Amino acid sequence: MYNDSFYVTATADLNVLMFGIDSMSSMTFQRKLPDSLNFLKKDLKAVIFEGYNIVGDATTQALLPMFLGQLQHEIPDILERHLDGLDFVWKRYRERGYVTLFAEDEPHLGVFNLRLQGFEELPTDHYMRYFWQSQAQSHLKSDCSAKYCTGPTPNHHYLLQYITDFFHKYPRIPHFAVGFSGELSHDEVNPSQYLDPDLLTFLTHFKAEGYLNNTLLILFGDHGSRKGILRRTLQGKIEERLPFMSMVFPESFRKKHRALYENLKRNAKGLTTPFDIHKTLLDVLDLPKVYQASQQKPDRGVSLFRSIPENRTCHQAGVDTHWCTCVQEVPIPTSDPVATAAAQAVVDTINNLTQANRQQCVLLQLASIHSASLVLPNLQVLTFHKTEGGNFSALFGNATVDMAEFQITLETDKCRGVFEATVQVLFHQDGSESGGENQGHAGLTYSAFEHSISRIDTYGSQSACICKSNPNIMKYCCCERYLHGEQMTNC
Repeated sequence: MYNDSFYVTATADLNVLMFGIDSMSSMTFQRKLPDSLNFLKKDLKAVIFEGYNIVGDATTQALLPMFLGQLQHEIPDILERHLDGLDFVWKRYRERGYVTLFAEDEPHLGVFNLRLQGFEELPTDHYMRYFWQSQAQSHLKSDCSAKYCTGPTPNHHYLLQYITDFFHKYPRIPHFAVGFSGELSHDEVNPSQYLDPDLLTFLTHFKAEGYLNNTLLILFGDHGSRKGILRRTLQGKIEERLPFMSMVFPESFRKKHRALYENLKRNAKGLTTPFDIHKTLLDVLDLPKVYQASQQKPDRGVSLFRSIPENRTCHQAGVDTHWCTCVQEVPIPTSDPVATAAAQAVVDTINNLTQANRQQCVLLQLASIHSASLVLPNLQVLTFHKTEGGNFSALFGNATVDMAEFQITLETDKCRGVFEATVQVLFHQDGSESGGENQGHAGLTYSAFEHSISRIDTYGSQSACICKSNPNIMKYCCCERYLHGEQMTNC
């Protein structure tokens, strides 16, 4: 039982309710949740973000920047330790008198549990993970195989009801709540349409009960579909990088903080990221500081209440080229030696990542290159050519540069894995080589990095042999047991 007196010290104006949906691109939301979208726009006056761009691969790399302001690889030893000591934004809210909640519906795919170590203690006042774990155990005991339901009740009903009960329980206490729905859309997005009528009912109820009169509602996707047939198209590639993001502010906030709200609406038309959401959540806790600060220090994350330059680049926003939608791609022949060497650098990197698990994960070789492109940061022309001396150079406008980036889509021999990767190619004007990385081309060095490699085919149980022992390399591992025809269950 919680003591209401603990929370009456809150000083901020707004409750916060965040509801995320797995693999939900902006376009997928339009296709699969049209009634909810219509209600958001017409009845709730939602601000829809047109250039909201991911900053990394998969759900964890979408939510860590949102709630911590950091990427996974920027946090030392994050794979080996529990997460309790990290400065999650909900801790800031609880310190200011908020009662907090975190709820997601797939415990085996938990945002902070699949690849990370999770929490030793309750991260929030209300935490739904234990409910879903008990439900999973009861399913096993009863041999229940019904998908998306527990008995006659759709599982997402429990999630939405849990959040509703939370708001009903604390009418006088400020709330910070995060809900995340993964079951209906993680493996494929089509079942997400089942959520539409119930999400609409949920939103309608929250409006009718007055819960939104003093609540910032953030309805969002973590990323678009990351694998499958659609993802292997240009449309799918763009959708993966542009998830749905919307914000609904109470009318009282829009009137009281008109300048901040106008800034946010302008920013919604440009490039924004999870880093910006993190800064905005911090500003919600202390709006007077937004007015006092004439400008922020330069940072990759900028509060959406503040003015963001219209010409903001991915580099300025902390978005690696691999994830940036604000680029041009100039195709090059897949038979070009540069494409071949870049593709081999990707395969070498994958094999290095699985080396420690070589007894389970087989060594991969390059089977084919599907496509290759030179990636350009903007509309200026980058010329890539051989010099008279036989070396390579690159021109950006009229200036010679020492690095270019290539995006390669390739297929490996074992398990027929399809990978999309961004490879940095360094130019050595003196024609010198740089060890094994050079791949035999004078004047060129190729570098592929783990955070710039995407697996875009559906790989099912191919990596099931290591999904418990080393889930961080699931997308790279082709299990020896799988190749030998052993029956394996999907992770």
